[in-house]
Amino acid sequence: MNVKYMLSHRLRSLLPEPIKRILRAARLGLTAPEPYSPQIPQALLESCKVLSDRFVLLEYLPKNGRVAEIGTLKGDYARKIIDVCDPEELHLIDIDFSQLALDVSTNKIVKLHEGFSHKILDTFPENYFDWIYIDGDHTYEGVKRDISVAMKKVKPGGFLVFNDFARIASVGLGTFGVHRAVCEFSIEYNWQFTYFCLDGDALHDVALRKR
Repeated sequence: MNVKYMLSHRLRSLLPEPIKRILRAARLGLTAPEPYSPQIPQALLESCKVLSDRFVLLEYLPKNGRVAEIGTLKGDYARKIIDVCDPEELHLIDIDFSQLALDVSTNKIVKLHEGFSHKILDTFPENYFDWIYIDGDHTYEGVKRDISVAMKKVKPGGFLVFNDFARIASVGLGTFGVHRAVCEFSIEYNWQFTYFCLDGDALHDVALRKR
């Protein structure tokens, strides 16, 4: 594990939110804009259903299965996954669990994996998960790394779900590479968009299904 990266992440997490936003804005001003995403062919969107938010999405995803969440922070969404989907196993993957709620971390179906998501995912057998929720490193390179491993770990008919499907969020949040990485993945591997979940800040979620 990259110790320097881990220490940097933990130090940033301790900073007050106004300071973090100033640092993000400065980084955005010094960073070249992300290239545009490729246009998604209509054939990959024909069966896509629009949902009101990512919490409604849980009602449509497989129940009683094996689930992984990459990037959980305090565990708020993990708690919803437990309540709605009642998974057999919920694997939480993060580089830091210091803020994770006790009721989530001690739940008997939850298994914690601390480290880099693509390396941890690679330890699981292929076709292991019913679905994986990806909310980790939002850079283009980070999302590509997670996809390259996660796509092999989901069962046929299973889902990869992506949080913050956006190219750029705001000056306060910086540039996201999620949109481009997911569009390129969908086109290259012919994964269909199945659910599009609306968000008030236009940081939508999307679920793609493995054929």
